[in-house]
Amino acid sequence: MIDKQPEALRLADELDKTLDFQRRAWSAARELRRLHQCCRDVYEVWAGSEGIPEPQTAAEAYLLSLVEQMRDAAKEGLK
Repeated sequence: MIDKQPEALRLADELDKTLDFQRRAWSAARELRRLHQCCRDVYEVWAGSEGIPEPQTAAEAYLLSLVEQMRDAAKEGLK
């Protein structure tokens, strides 16, 4: 004989699943806000700088290029 689960227990199981989903969604929302703030912090470092003078060497030009790419990535993440 197959026991059928009472409706109240079935509903309780569904509620548990819903609450678990909500807990994970809240956690994900907090993480998204944290990551957004990280992008904002990175971008603000660039925005608060006095700029970078004209590179004098190939290494300086390369590093400037990397910094500008990081700036652009942070800016894109803030959209």
